[in-house]
Amino acid sequence: TSTILADADRLVSRFRFGSYMDGLNSLMEESSPAIVTCLGKLLMGQLLSSKEGVQALGAWPKKEQRLPEKLPKTPYTTKALKLRELLVNLAWLQFVLDNAPPPPTSLLDLVNTYHSSNLHLLEITIAQIHDLLRLLKDDEINNVVKPFIESIQHKADSIISEYDKNLGKCIANDWANYTHFPRLNTQILRDLIQAGSPRKERVWIVVLDGLRLDSWDRFVWPELRESFEVEGEVQLYLATLPTVTDISRVAFFAGKLPAYWRDYSNHYTTDHNVLLSRHLGLGKKESKDKLKILGRVEEKTEQTELDFDPAQYRVMIFNLSDEWIHHEQGSLVRVNDIIREKFEKIVFPELLYRVQPDDILVLTSDHGFIELRKEFMHKVEGIPDENVSYRYVKDFPFERGVRVSYDDKKQWAVAVGNEWFQRQKKKGKPARYTHGGISIAEMVIPAVRLRKRTKKEVALVLMIEDIPECTPGDPVTVSIQLRNDGTVTTYVSLTCRLAGRLIGEEELVLPGGTSHQWSVSITADPKATQVMVSAKYTIPGKKSKTEKRQAVIPVKETGAKIEIDTSALDDFEDM
Repeated sequence: TSTILADADRLVSRFRFGSYMDGLNSLMEESSPAIVTCLGKLLMGQLLSSKEGVQALGAWPKKEQRLPEKLPKTPYTTKALKLRELLVNLAWLQFVLDNAPPPPTSLLDLVNTYHSSNLHLLEITIAQIHDLLRLLKDDEINNVVKPFIESIQHKADSIISEYDKNLGKCIANDWANYTHFPRLNTQILRDLIQAGSPRKERVWIVVLDGLRLDSWDRFVWPELRESFEVEGEVQLYLATLPTVTDISRVAFFAGKLPAYWRDYSNHYTTDHNVLLSRHLGLGKKESKDKLKILGRVEEKTEQTELDFDPAQYRVMIFNLSDEWIHHEQGSLVRVNDIIREKFEKIVFPELLYRVQPDDILVLTSDHGFIELRKEFMHKVEGIPDENVSYRYVKDFPFERGVRVSYDDKKQWAVAVGNEWFQRQKKKGKPARYTHGGISIAEMVIPAVRLRKRTKKEVALVLMIEDIPECTPGDPVTVSIQLRNDGTVTTYVSLTCRLAGRLIGEEELVLPGGTSHQWSVSITADPKATQVMVSAKYTIPGKKSKTEKRQAVIPVKETGAKIEIDTSALDDFEDM
């Protein structure tokens, strides 16, 4: 075994690439696990030890959709695949950080930019890199990657902190704007089912307690959209402060901020059954038949059959992370693994079983969470411990954080960003994860209206955009549009040929309802104008199918340059 690796190492040391890109692409295309292992280590050292290498890593195209080739099973396969995954994650991370925009000053732009720029995935990606290093157990790789990832961590922390600070400023400087923000979670049911207006359909309202935006994007939404069709689009909302269940979730059900929570007798209440009933426009007696709310559904499914009949409005609350996470000391990777398992084994099967094609499904979260890091701890002095939580101080004057109050009877000083509060009398080990404060990780939540799909299919649309007229030698970009109008994920192999010669290829994962643009650069040549693009893709129940498109590059003939010798005319000058 050591001989094979030594031979592969000697072979790889003789490799010469025209560019860092060539080396990275070769790593993904190589089929020998031993070569991948040695080449991966070589590239890692070269890329991360120079400014040019890091720039090339960040510019490695399509890294977020790159589909690693399968490798034959050998003693090196596991390590080879982990090395590939490590490089893909490092490339994605560098790309996102290189292109991170400054935080906007408006609430809506701040939330949307944070998500569209993939900044919400920075923490989980860094955690995955640390996890890969732990599993690789390779000192040589650790010595190269760890200093790099430490500098990356600092940059990521700085970017996230700036967004969190801007979020805190928006709320502190214009409290009325926050409480009337059209994307506050009190508006979700009005936006998605026009709460308060009569309707005939059966409605399922599902709350995934403690679900963060990174978990939503990584595995919840990709699995949901294969079986459910979105009506409209996924929207992002802000949780009600402080971001704890008893405030934010109840505000969602009530459709109102805490100061306006009233029962049928106009008395203050925190009863989510009464508040949701009123929000839906149901009478007091009517709600007993038309509304059914079940909490801790993950426990009840194991103990007894759920009974929702004859309710029209059926609410299921799944505790994905909120309770156990306060005692969890594992990494963010472990946290996400637990959440994924709960969603795939408990939540998703219940949705598939209970929701029918004619039903409406509204799915959302009530808040996210953050990781408490020692360097951001602030010890609170002179305030009773019962008034101090990790992310806020309640009903006691405090100089830090943002003041939050809805009626001047209750108030909170809410921590912003990574800052957290330590009580005077420390008892036991602090929690690693919590929620309640002002940060995008805690406050930004998804909400979507869905219907169950009646069939699963892949509908691939392949198009070549019109190519403008050019002259020989001009640079030409062939733009290819790929769209999956179907309902399930497909694996696509793209090839582009010019006059029969292969000039580009790419592999990607294309989920249902998503699109992808691929660009191939060539030089105009009047002798090679025929472009052929082929997309081979997987479909349910069969092995594969292929779509092909052709285009002609309009190369304008300029003609040959003719030179005329006029020297013979000189003899006439003296005549």
